Amino acid sequence: MILQFILTTTSTFCPFLILINFFYQKPLALLECLAISIPIGIAISSWLALLIAPIISIYISDELTLILSLVFFLLTVIEYYYFFILKKIKKKDGKGKENEKDKEKDKEKENEKENENEKETAKVNENQNEKDKTNESKTEKETENKKKKEKKNKVKQNRKEKEKENKVRKKISHQPNLFKLLMLELQNQRPLLIFFMVFFPFYLVLIHYHYLPFNKDQQEYLTMKNCFGDLPFHLNIISSFKEGCNKHWTSLTELKSIISTGSTISYPFLIDFHSSLLLSSNEATAESFRVVLILESLLLTASFYILFYFFLSRFLKSKVLSVFSLVLMSLMGGMGWYHFLKSYPENDFIHYDYIYHIDKHLDYYWFQFLDGTLIPQRSALFGYCFVVFILNSFYLLIKSFGRDHAAHTKKKKNDETNIDKTNNNKNKNNNNKTPNSSTKTDLNTSENANQKTNTTNKKGDENKIIFQSKLNAKKKIIKKFNCINVVNQIPSNLKFQSKKMLLNGILTGLLPVAHSHSFLSIAILTISFAVFNFPLRKGKRTKKKILNYIILWAIYGISANVLAIPQLFLFKERSSNRSFFFKIQPIWEKIDHSVPWFLVNGFGTTLILGSIGIFFIKLKKLIHFVTPFLLLFIFGILVKVQPWEYDNIKILNIAFFVITPIVINLLYKMLTFVNKSNHNIVIKKIGRMFILFLFVSCIASSCLSLYGIFFMTNGLFSQEYIQTGEFIKQSSNEDQIFLSSNYYLHNNPATMFAGRQLWLGHVSWVNSHGIDLSTKYEYLLMLMREYILPYHFKKILNNFDENNVTFVLNSFDKSIPTKHLTRMGFASIYQSDNFQIFERVISIENKRRYNGNKNDLTVGW
Repeated sequence: MILQFILTTTSTFCPFLILINFFYQKPLALLECLAISIPIGIAISSWLALLIAPIISIYISDELTLILSLVFFLLTVIEYYYFFILKKIKKKDGKGKENEKDKEKDKEKENEKENENEKETAKVNENQNEKDKTNESKTEKETENKKKKEKKNKVKQNRKEKEKENKVRKKISHQPNLFKLLMLELQNQRPLLIFFMVFFPFYLVLIHYHYLPFNKDQQEYLTMKNCFGDLPFHLNIISSFKEGCNKHWTSLTELKSIISTGSTISYPFLIDFHSSLLLSSNEATAESFRVVLILESLLLTASFYILFYFFLSRFLKSKVLSVFSLVLMSLMGGMGWYHFLKSYPENDFIHYDYIYHIDKHLDYYWFQFLDGTLIPQRSALFGYCFVVFILNSFYLLIKSFGRDHAAHTKKKKNDETNIDKTNNNKNKNNNNKTPNSSTKTDLNTSENANQKTNTTNKKGDENKIIFQSKLNAKKKIIKKFNCINVVNQIPSNLKFQSKKMLLNGILTGLLPVAHSHSFLSIAILTISFAVFNFPLRKGKRTKKKILNYIILWAIYGISANVLAIPQLFLFKERSSNRSFFFKIQPIWEKIDHSVPWFLVNGFGTTLILGSIGIFFIKLKKLIHFVTPFLLLFIFGILVKVQPWEYDNIKILNIAFFVITPIVINLLYKMLTFVNKSNHNIVIKKIGRMFILFLFVSCIASSCLSLYGIFFMTNGLFSQEYIQTGEFIKQSSNEDQIFLSSNYYLHNNPATMFAGRQLWLGHVSWVNSHGIDLSTKYEYLLMLMREYILPYHFKKILNNFDENNVTFVLNSFDKSIPTKHLTRMGFASIYQSDNFQIFERVISIENKRRYNGNKNDLTVGW
């Protein structure tokens, strides 16, 4: 596992250094750069392996991982040398143009300061001569001397402060320690640390029980309810690249589907391919699968929650509220808690989860976010990391578009106010040119009084000056290195905005093979962002601004489509079967209840509070950023994207990335209103309890389901499955095809551990991928019968010849009669308690003999 560790570290540090150089402080923090570099590193390493391996003819092995790790190591060394060492050398030697300009500027500033000091001294001398001539009083001379001393003291203090600031800056700028800066950011992001301290232990327990723990009593490898159907499919893809039908691929368009023969892979497989890279040196066993799955899920969940936290802190402008919205997104649920309270004495945690499967005859439309999406659907977790980062950058870009218009309007107002102020000041100066003798005496008495008060408050003023100087020094360091606060703005420069758009376009271009649902939802959101933020108002509507706006979106669209369109050819079969995909079919059609019942019970009080909370958002934010998410929510409800309607939850999750912070914002405003009201303490307590009840009602059903999950462990496979998988690996080639008698066997040892292609796999998987299974399904049902007509028997034989079916995995719960298999030329080579393997000993081409009897068909050899 040493090579795999080197590959993961180098593949993350390579994009990390690039992001630090181009986007650090503008507006990315170091934690954000590190978090997004994890999924980028996974995507780049897997894409490099997919493209390089056929050229070098070195496929998934230790050699390929070594080559990839060396490539990333060399790139990181070059980046570090270019971004850090060369800049230091230029500063030391003084060869850089920027350093020369800085030196010239410093000299000019020093000369200006000297001239100013000379002018000030001349003025002081002139004032002194005038005062000597007029024979001023002693009190005036004493005050002047005190002022001079104060000025000298201030100058000394300013010098000392500047020296301290320069020392700190030199330490950070000339010796940038990234680890120390990360520690500073973590110290100042305490709400995020508290969230991880509470959340990650619980998440580790969930992963432990989901990803193949071994039960010694039953001698089985276990998993939870939601992973029971999804995890074997991911293991099939991993083992197909590791040592199965996709081990020696020539091109990406020829990658085989492990579910059905004659069809290519039409699933976002990038994260599974990366896990096969990590398994290169190890055999495909349960322990090795477990280690890789836990490692990848921990890294990706950490990056997702860090990126989501920074997005929410910018959207809500509060760190504490962003943590509460993270909790709400993780534990959001419907009205299952109400059904639980209704049937409290008869409740049963073993069979129902109170989010999806409520009762024997009742199902709601939602999955628990942790247990139903992030852990079992690995590609969704991988895609959501990119989605959150892209949304974060688009939010900042949209703010920068609006800031130009705001600055333009402010300039006009400031100019008008400045003109008024100058006129008023002129009038005042004209009135106060010739003061009377009485006013002079009043001024002298007031000066004497002020001198007394100043002597008493001198110590307090000195402490304030020292405190403010320290604060200014800290603020300047923070501005340079962004250690404490999250940056909420980006420069409205066209060059920087184009860089940001290019990065967003590259990340969206990586999404189709990473997670297709995320790519579709980002496409809908970006089109709506471009439409709703187009500069149509009078302040914005200039030719230059419109042209810049079009250039920015052109950069994004070209960079995204150049990478994405070639990947869409992998989904050819889905586009050919249009009847299965992209139907305008509302999700509530299969449910007998009304639409409000469907929405309220499925999404709970979060949807109700979110629809109210929209009215408490600023109009600009609502139009320019929030409305696209509402359109995405409507699209996810009305348009059926895949044959299984519950796959639309992957799109609706992205819509709730913004709906959940709107709910938290509403609850916070309600709480502030209750606290500021002039009512009795009892009424205030009732109001607070009501707000707490609303928050708990959003979470309650999810908490019940997570508690009930621990009673829903299922045995996925035993040692018998592993032994049969190893026998299949040894006795068959990679290209040979298996016929599985049980078409509902999703935990098939031929696919999970050997990666062999099936003639017909699990029926629900085949149906959800849009593959036509009618003929194969009919043939399997015919083979299950005791008697087969000769006409049908010939058809089945021809199909087996075309697809090159060489092995049959006969499971005893649903088995094909052995007399049919022997007539087809299959012989038994392996038998265990649950499985029997048959091999095709004799090829049937040109060796079939029909005796003339219509009721019989014999095979001759």
